[in-house]
Parts: sequence; C-alpha cells; structure tokens
Amino acid sequence: MKLAAFTLVFTATTVSLGACGDCREAGERAPDPADRTRPFGDAAPPRPAERRGLDINAKAMVLEDIPADVTPLGIAFGPLGHHVAWVEERPGARKRLVVDGRPGADYVTVEQYIWSRDGLQLVYPGNLGPGVGPDGRHMVRRWYLVVGTQRHGPYAGVDSYRVSDLGEVSWRATLRAPKTDGSRATEANLTVIVDGVADPPFVEIPPSDMAFDASGELAAYRARSGQGWHIVQRGAVGPPYGRVGRPVTSPNGRHVGYAASSGRDNESVIQLGDTAHRLPFTELRQLTIDDVGGAAVVGDGVTLVPNVASPGPDTWITASRFWGVTHTRRGLAYVASKGNAREVVLGTSRAPLPDDANIREFVVGPRSRRYLVVYGVAGGVAASVDGSTWPGAAVIENIQWSPSGRHLAYVMRTSGEPVDRKLVTQDTVVADGTAYGPFRKVTGLSWSGGKERLAFVARGKAGDWQLWVDGARRTDLRGAPLPDGVAWSPDGSRYAFGVREGSKQWLSTDTGTLSGPTDRLFLRRFSQDGSVCGAGAAVGKELRWMTVGFDP
Repeated sequence: MKLAAFTLVFTATTVSLGACGDCREAGERAPDPADRTRPFGDAAPPRPAERRGLDINAKAMVLEDIPADVTPLGIAFGPLGHHVAWVEERPGARKRLVVDGRPGADYVTVEQYIWSRDGLQLVYPGNLGPGVGPDGRHMVRRWYLVVGTQRHGPYAGVDSYRVSDLGEVSWRATLRAPKTDGSRATEANLTVIVDGVADPPFVEIPPSDMAFDASGELAAYRARSGQGWHIVQRGAVGPPYGRVGRPVTSPNGRHVGYAASSGRDNESVIQLGDTAHRLPFTELRQLTIDDVGGAAVVGDGVTLVPNVASPGPDTWITASRFWGVTHTRRGLAYVASKGNAREVVLGTSRAPLPDDANIREFVVGPRSRRYLVVYGVAGGVAASVDGSTWPGAAVIENIQWSPSGRHLAYVMRTSGEPVDRKLVTQDTVVADGTAYGPFRKVTGLSWSGGKERLAFVARGKAGDWQLWVDGARRTDLRGAPLPDGVAWSPDGSRYAFGVREGSKQWLSTDTGTLSGPTDRLFLRRFSQDGSVCGAGAAVGKELRWMTVGFDP
C-alpha cells in the first residue's frame, strides 16, 4: 500500500528535517579514535544559513492527509517549536518516525526519541528485528541508534543515549554490540560510544553512573572489567579497584573525582584528576567538588574533610552525621548532627534546628543566598527557611526557587476539615514566608524570569479552579488546568496556560484570549519579545502550530 503524502503548510517558511530517509550503517568508514569531536558519519554541521525554522509568529502549520489505517503516536514538537515528529504505527506491526512529514525507515520498534537543544537533530533507537550478524552465519538482534539522517549499528541493544546541550551532532550512548568472532553468542561486552568512537568493552557499565560536564559532554563513567571496577575519563581507563563510587563533576564540569577502595586495607582513595589522596576511612559516604577542584568528603558518616587537597586532623569536622553536603559560593553547606544538637551550616553562618529533627531534605538556593531544610516532627514535617520555621505539615513538596535564588515557594499539605465524613487534605502555598490558601489542590507552581513573578493554579473549596499571580487571585479558569502549568514570556510580563473543558483543550493567556478548541496541546513557547505565544496542537489526525498575539 502506498501511503498518502504528508504536507506541511507554513505561513512563514518551510523547513525539512529528515529522520532516516537516507540511513547508512556506521562502520563503512572506520572512525578515528583520536577525533572525538567529528560529526556523525560524513555529515558536516549545518551552515548558518540552514539553521532556520518556523517563525513563531506563523499562524498555521498543518499536517494533512494522514491515511486512515495509520495511527500517529508520541507526537512531540521540537524544543523551539520549529519542527514536529511522531511515530507512525503502520499495518504489519511496523513503525517509523516521521519528522516534518518526511517518513524514515521501517522498524519493528522505535524507542523514545529526543531532540537536540537547538531543535535541529533527533536521536532515537530503532530495531529492525532479527537478522544475520557480521559473521554471515548467526542471527543477531539489529538495533540502531539513529542520529538525524544517519544510523549507527547494528547492536544487540541500545541501553541509553544523550544529546549534548551545545551540539546537535553529539550523542552519548551505552551500547551492547554483537560478537564478531564466529561464536554462537550474540552479545559481547558493553561498550560506550562517544561521537561514533567506541571506548574499550567492559563486563558492566551502569548507565546511571555517568557524569557529564556543563555542556553535556560525557566526562566520566564507572565500568567493571575482569580486573575490577574502573573510572573511564574521556576514553582513558583508570586503575582497577575493588569498589568504586559514582564519578562526580564540579558545577562547571572541569573537575572529575571519585572515591575508591582496594578492599585489601582500611584506607580509601579519593582520585582528583591525576592525584590520588588516601584517607583513613573504611567507607566514603559522599564526595563533592567545587569549581576550583577542592573536594569535600564525608566518611563513615562521622567526619567531614572540607579540603581533600591537604587532608589532616586540623581540616576534619567530626559529627555523628551529615546531610546534603555541597559547595556553594558562600562556602561549604550542610546539616550536621553532634549528639542531640543539629545545625545548618552555610559558609560561615550557622543556625540551630530542633534536637529531635529527623532531616528529610536540605536544599540551597541557586546562588547560595538561602537554604531550606525539611525535617520530621511529631505528627508531620516542618520547613525551616533561613531560620524561620513552618511546622505542622503532612507533606512539603514542589519546592521552587526563583532564578536568582532570592525567593522561595513551596506547597505545604496538611490535614483539612472532614468532608462527607472523610478527612481530606488541603494545600497551602508558602512564598517567602507568606501563606496563600488553604486550597483543595495546588498545581503548576512556577516563577518567571525577569521580575520573578510567581504563578500557580489552585482549586477552591467549591471545586472551582483559580489562577493566582503575584499573590492575588486573577481569574477563575474556564475548565480544569493542564498539568504543565504556566508558560512565561522571557521578561515575565506575559503568560499562557492550557485548560480543558470536557474532551477539548484550549490555550489561554493573561489577557483572557482563548485559542482552540483542540484535542490536545503539546508545547507552548513565547517569541523573544513576548508579543506572541505559540502552541502545538492536535485536532483529530491533524497537527497544527497555532499562535495567540498580544497588544504591544
């Protein structure tokens, strides 16, 4: 059966982004292991003139003529709203990814796909099903990692993958490759492949034990061979140990460290770059690194070493337990327990906590200006913010710092009044020490940029939904809110949100303007000047990019 063509209609400009129309297998040209920044295959990075997309001010983007026997799944607009992709489920249990109307190759399975940050590249695993392996005799599973218009493989499986924040042609994957030695086994050791270049194979590589730098580049990961556990840093394999902890990076991603133990003695090793520091601890609980490479270590749950570069008795801080040890601009931050006494330490400032506090969470603001401690008390939990305490909650959740770290908001859930002989909970929003509520439910809590305004949606006691902005009730919502909250313009002066009424969904704005109805809203993005908000929408089997404009 020949499928009908897909058509993209733009009012501004038309952009095509292939998914896998011209796929070829990686390995036709052997990659250079020394070149770890090479684009995939022979593809060159897009020229600046090609880095264009749909103008957010465009009034229509419609995909037409979807055949009746084809079902679109997992519809997702690109991060800038410039492109749209979905998985097409076709007759015969075959699937393929369609990007901007251009279908890719058929697969038995297409796994979750992710966009690069600039919205110009898609990465996803595809499975072609069983096939003859490289030896020409044995059947193997054929998984590929598809990157833009090229695919890499085949592999016996794709475990994880990642797109760099700064490069649309940079991916990170842990891949399981088929053996090529003619044996009947279909899987070899695990291999990490970075930009098409394979690291040495290992017996085990936990995908969660990967550390990335500030730009999304893979800085280090933990792997096990027949000799023991190693840390691999940018392709270089470290020495084997009996135990190795997850590698950590400094906030700027320039420094990598890990804790290890040989298992043959009572000392542990802290590896920072090329320097190994040996400490008299049998077990290391936590390791953090600051931007200049200084480390803080918690060992055995009793001692904190603020600076491992020159460890000694004069640098150790002894306590019965530490929580949330982290580096900040004001210095080291943590909660310490010494006997029955508990205190918060943020740089040079200290604040006591109740002696019986059961610490649940310790969070420092993004610019180290403020802190929050959540701890258990009799009958519930309490929150201490810069020394001010809000007691008596059952749950404290949805903790939101403003971008500057000057402001803090969270939802405090408590036991409310009985309704219909049932005890119900109620939510209170606490913003910089001021309480709003109580409400039956609070959702969509978010801070804007610019002036750092706070918005949330609350359900009143009568069941009505209300929009609150800047601590005031702005409007009663038409219908129920969508769960992804409020989208803010870059300067924080405008906002938009989604609501549903029955089976339909609408895009609404702070001016009361509604656009819709649609069957589903996907993505909301403001133009840079805040004059237009665009949203991806589905109406039946038709995909649209619709916009709402604001007066100057």
